[in-house]
Amino acid sequence: MEFEIENGILKKYEPESACVTVPDGVVEIGDRVFSGCDSLKSVVLPEGVQKIGAEAFLWCGNLTDVILPDGLKKIGKNAFDSCYKLQSITIPNGVTEIGEETFRCCKNLTDVALPNNLRKIGREAFQSCESLSSITIPDGVTEIGENAFENCTGLTNVTLPNSLRKIGDVAFSYCEELRSITIPDGVTEIGEITFAACTSLTDVTLPASLKKMGDDVFSYDPLDYENNMPVTIHAPKGSFAEQYAKENGFAFCEM
Repeated sequence: MEFEIENGILKKYEPESACVTVPDGVVEIGDRVFSGCDSLKSVVLPEGVQKIGAEAFLWCGNLTDVILPDGLKKIGKNAFDSCYKLQSITIPNGVTEIGEETFRCCKNLTDVALPNNLRKIGREAFQSCESLSSITIPDGVTEIGENAFENCTGLTNVTLPNSLRKIGDVAFSYCEELRSITIPDGVTEIGEITFAACTSLTDVTLPASLKKMGDDVFSYDPLDYENNMPVTIHAPKGSFAEQYAKENGFAFCEM
């Protein structure tokens, strides 16, 4: 039997096809149901599915197409981790959080559409998505977790929302093609080595709301804490950001 379903939860799948349509009546994709299915290339989930469990599609190395239903509310930890050939994903509006390591190591992911109702991007959510060149984080998101976009080496454009309040440690480190970043007014905290090893980064705009910055935010190498990048910090005169720039040897430009 291809599908084993119990009380609306898809418990087990026996690989039979490269293209899978999950049957109607399923409300939850259980943990690790499709994990390691190398034959799986595309999957369509029915409108009734509200939850995708942890590691549901982990290591589906040939998965290229996923259609997520509008009624989806939760995507579990590592759900699409290491789906190396996945190129695009549209997250439905019912999803409020991208959990830990959800799309980690999706190395060919180029197009991500995040929902308007999103509030948080979890730790390592898009870590090592090396082909991702642009990301727009919707208004409503208040926190970007630790290592969320670390090692997104092709990332050139990041748009952050006015709702943002905190950017976690190492969130954008090793984004080697990122040349400038504007942190919106409202952000109060930027974590440690957040933009470390962003070797093309030259211009950073910091808001008046900023009150705390971790160590070595703009270091060339997280292991070489004394070697800062030649970043120019743009910020209001008299702000915490101005003080930070002068104390740490960065060029400062008054906004």
